[in-house]
Amino acid sequence: MQPHHNKKTHPADAVYTYHDPYDGKLTQVLFDFKSLAAKSISVGGIVSALKSLALSLDCAMVSDSFTEHFPVPHDEDKKVIACLFVYNHDHAYTKNLNNQIANNIKEDWPKLKSHSEIIILDPETLIYLNSIQIDYWATKGQKNIPDNAVGFFQPDHQLQYHRRSCSNRYGSPLMLEQLVAPFHVIRFGIDQAGKEGYILYYRGKGESSDEFIHLIDYLFTYQVMDSASTITFKLPNATNISHPNFQKSKKEYAEMVAPNSSVAKMILERLSIIDMMSISIIKPQFFESELGMRS
Repeated sequence: MQPHHNKKTHPADAVYTYHDPYDGKLTQVLFDFKSLAAKSISVGGIVSALKSLALSLDCAMVSDSFTEHFPVPHDEDKKVIACLFVYNHDHAYTKNLNNQIANNIKEDWPKLKSHSEIIILDPETLIYLNSIQIDYWATKGQKNIPDNAVGFFQPDHQLQYHRRSCSNRYGSPLMLEQLVAPFHVIRFGIDQAGKEGYILYYRGKGESSDEFIHLIDYLFTYQVMDSASTITFKLPNATNISHPNFQKSKKEYAEMVAPNSSVAKMILERLSIIDMMSISIIKPQFFESELGMRS
């Protein structure tokens, strides 16, 4: 405990761990879980929780007590980050929580050490993540995804002075900061010849062809199109114009890359391996009487 925090202890709801798919370093995630009705979600309350979590993270990085309670094997090199998990159990919260916080923060924040991270999993993100994990397991149950040779796609990172590559082709976890990304890509093996299938979950609505052009360009930039034999875009927030925009984006991308040439036709033919479908938004259902009986 650091004296300037003016607290005897910092409680932790849970600590989860994973290995960074790029550098292999063990990452410990300090969680603060909140399950709130919409009327109980306020900017002031969330900011207060974030400040408390920031102090907890500051202590966890140097605390002997934290190390004793959450040891790592053989004093393995590690990093500690934090996550505020805000679940809206009545699904009545319709605001963008992150924007609400960004527009209303006026207080000074606790000073954190370099490379410290606090990620907010807001109600909208949690519904999206719940929807895609249910779709994934349903797809896997239909035997469209193998039991082995499957994992999140982690592209090579081109940094200013070096390149970061993921050595584990299959089985890589999503890092905490990736949970709030606009899309997530799952890669799975199809045959011994090296052909692979991909599912790209996209949290946008597909209200313009530009959204899909961005996704297609990502697949070409990171050589996904080289090994893929099938790619499916899955959108839990799709609208009635998403699919027309998706089809339009293929033609626009081919013309943008190779205007008025035979190459555009080849690109368009290659893009035929990509299809798109909407998936259901799944919201877990709770009742106040049930929650009261559990407490």
